[in-house]
Amino acid sequence: MATSSIVLSSAKQEDASDLAALIQENWHYKTIYPFLYPQCWEDPASVHEHILADEQKTLENTKIEAIKAEIDGKLVVAGRWTLVDPDVEGGGQGDGEPKSKPPEGSEEFRKATMQAAAKQFEEKLKGLKHFELINLNVLSGHQRHGLGTKLTQLCLARADEKGLPVFLMSVPSARDFYVRFGFEVFDVFEFDLGDWGGKFRGWGKYRFYGMLRPAQKDTSKH
Repeated sequence: MATSSIVLSSAKQEDASDLAALIQENWHYKTIYPFLYPQCWEDPASVHEHILADEQKTLENTKIEAIKAEIDGKLVVAGRWTLVDPDVEGGGQGDGEPKSKPPEGSEEFRKATMQAAAKQFEEKLKGLKHFELINLNVLSGHQRHGLGTKLTQLCLARADEKGLPVFLMSVPSARDFYVRFGFEVFDVFEFDLGDWGGKFRGWGKYRFYGMLRPAQKDTSKH
């Protein structure tokens, strides 16, 4: 794949549907989709509707920088990050509810797992000014071509310019990817998917990893 064909730019509202589709098919999250969308996870159109509402809300947030990469006009990778400054009121992702109501049951799961993990990690980082890499998604078939690396490096460069550490919350399948960039696990949030019952019993334990890359000196000017 020729890297010269990759075009990086800011993601806009008109990209929301493509971004939602990118997130929806990201295999890193497929393990927990049945729990996030228990009533409709086998209906791709319904799941897309809910992810799209989240994306539209996120793109309205001026505190978050959203970047996309396209090849021949096709969106193949997207990432977003934000500066978390404890000295600035509301410094970070900010609050906000999705525009559409989540399917029944998913909000309970989200609060007990994803949101609880985020709060646990944030408590460990309390008072620390840092960048947060919120998410990174690569279109199926385009992995291992350096696209995820390119966007990750862009985020890290932003942080290095300011001499700040970078935090992220990783799923198990992505942890080793981030270790390559100097991220270290500083905390783990573990829960049992079997506790959520039904036909999903026996799936076992699942983990979210709180990872931090220490502040680096910006050597680009030397």
